[in-house]
Amino acid sequence: TLLTVAGDVTITNTMLTVLVAASAFTSLTAATQTITGTGELFNNLDISEKKVASLLLYNGGAVTIPLSLQISPTTVSTDYMNDPDYGSFSLGSSQSTFVVIGNFAHYARLRYVMGTFNGTITGYYQAQA
Repeated sequence: TLLTVAGDVTITNTMLTVLVAASAFTSLTAATQTITGTGELFNNLDISEKKVASLLLYNGGAVTIPLSLQISPTTVSTDYMNDPDYGSFSLGSSQSTFVVIGNFAHYARLRYVMGTFNGTITGYYQAQA
């Protein structure tokens, strides 16, 4: 980014700070995998230094997948709680969805509860600092 100032600039009794920094981009993929029972994708994902973060999910199987985005201040499993915006949602067969990680926390994960059914899911995490 280029900043150009033409002419005279006078600043009196004011502190001026200009910060120009690149934004780091992060991308992770949970390759297509078969899931059953209860488990997590992107477990203990550190989101603490991200300004923008999202998940793109695709259900490649025939069974609906019950999901919840969970956030936590620690990596201790019992400290995780459901995100208020995506605490419980379902991803139908051959469907995809976009989930914005909009609440601030240190860690995030995507939890699935399949019971005895098998599902197939692909997940992409993308974030920018």
